[in-house]
Amino acid sequence: MEIKWVALFDDSHIVIFNGINNEFHNHFAFQLVSGIQYNLFVNDKTYSNTSGSYLINSESKHKIVSDNPIMVLLVNPLSNFGMNLRSNYGKQDVARISCTDYLSFLNVMTENIVTEEAVKALYFKVKKKFNCNIIETLDPRVRKAIQIADDNSSLSVHEIVTRLYISQSAFFSIMKRETGYSLKKFLVWKRLSKTLLEIYENKQRTIDILEENGYSDFPHFSNELRKNFGINLLLLRKSSFLQQIFILNNLSLSQDI
Repeated sequence: MEIKWVALFDDSHIVIFNGINNEFHNHFAFQLVSGIQYNLFVNDKTYSNTSGSYLINSESKHKIVSDNPIMVLLVNPLSNFGMNLRSNYGKQDVARISCTDYLSFLNVMTENIVTEEAVKALYFKVKKKFNCNIIETLDPRVRKAIQIADDNSSLSVHEIVTRLYISQSAFFSIMKRETGYSLKKFLVWKRLSKTLLEIYENKQRTIDILEENGYSDFPHFSNELRKNFGINLLLLRKSSFLQQIFILNNLSLSQDI
């Protein structure tokens, strides 16, 4: 498995792989996968030697096997983007998506040098496909909890709810009704994503990064990594060569290029 590059947005991550073979896993994010001649397994469904794009629901167990380039888009279900996906696809484990343009983007994205403009163009193309200009309204307390967790994923659920001046049971009920998800799963996802980025940036020792993000030791982090991505830390670091990282926040569809 080789990771070519990663682009991080407020509501999603785009990752380009040159080949992938992971274990069955499930994670908080929605996942859009695009490629040519790959094998996709989702719960009890198998798509052998398939091409094109599939949207995998949050928490659906899946794995991907391919020797060819694969594009993976991971979307935060609590973002406006994710809430739109939940409204349209939330009852399906996996859905075939008609978006042939993504394959032409994939050819561009596997080149040695990828421009920020090309990454933005892909991002806007995906969001327009899923009508992400639709604004989902959430209870202000849920929105505030998400913002607090975004700003500091090392906080516990109890610490976040305390800042809302509401009981935990009342908040859990509101959160479930408004989003269908739990704040705890969101925190696990945010913390893991943040930790992976810091490991790839390679500005500190890995053990220091893990401690700062609340992981007690390597086995603790590796276990979370395996459950959420189907791969352990050792294999990830040995087999990945990350060429570029793009951090592109605060983009809107009005900035389309």
